[in-house]
Formats: sequence, C-alpha cells, structure tokens
Amino acid sequence: MKIAFSGPRKLTKNEVNQVLVLLPTNPEAVAVGDAKGLDALVVENYTGKTDITMYHVEGRERWQYAARSQRMINDATALIAFPNKPCPDICTPAKPFSGHGSGTWGTIAYAIKKGIPVTIHALDGTQPPSWTHQQQLALI
Repeated sequence: MKIAFSGPRKLTKNEVNQVLVLLPTNPEAVAVGDAKGLDALVVENYTGKTDITMYHVEGRERWQYAARSQRMINDATALIAFPNKPCPDICTPAKPFSGHGSGTWGTIAYAIKKGIPVTIHALDGTQPPSWTHQQQLALI
C-alpha cells in the first residue's frame, strides 16, 4: 500500500505538531510532492523508515503542479490530506484542478474521482464539502 500525502506549502508550528500526531506509524510506502511545508515534513519523518517516492514539478505553471499531483495519485492506493483552508466552491471531483488555487483540495477531488480512499485532516477545522463523503455502490 502506497499512501500519498497532500497539504500546504507553509505550516505553522502548531500545524506541524498536529500533522506529526496524525501520520501513520509504519506505512509500506509513501508518495509525496517536492514542495516545502507538508511534503518536506513527510519526507523528513519517513526517511530511513519506509520507501519514499517523491514527485517533482516539471515547471512552475499551475497546470504542472496539477500534473504532479495527478501522477502521485495515479501511483497511490490511498491519500491522507491536510488542507488548511476551506475548499473553493468550484473544486469538485468533476473539476479537481480548475484554476481555483488550492492544490490540496484539487488533489483530494482527483483522488475521489479515481476512487482512491481519502482521509482528510482539516488543519483549520473547516468541514469538508459533501462530495468528500465517498460511498461504495453495490451492483445488483
């Protein structure tokens, strides 16, 4: 099982402490981006403890950040996300990366669209939108 992580590029000291308590102890493998903040914290926490795959941005355009997140989710079996602001209204699984300015919420929406289990720990305490409540459909 490869767990992907997504979160803000900047973390307060309080947020760092929140995240460290919530990280899984012994994941088989970890998938993470190459940004500061949450990505760097995850790498630091798991270096020498588990297999880490780091996904790099191939440029500085917004679409290139979205492409990095999509590559990471396509290679993962679960996502643990730590958003630190409310989800933009325009962001949904139908339009995960639509120029709304929140890579974490875009990554969450894309993972849900792909059917990957998602755990959300909102660092700001906001409630995730209703579309984040995944339901398994039974085929009859």
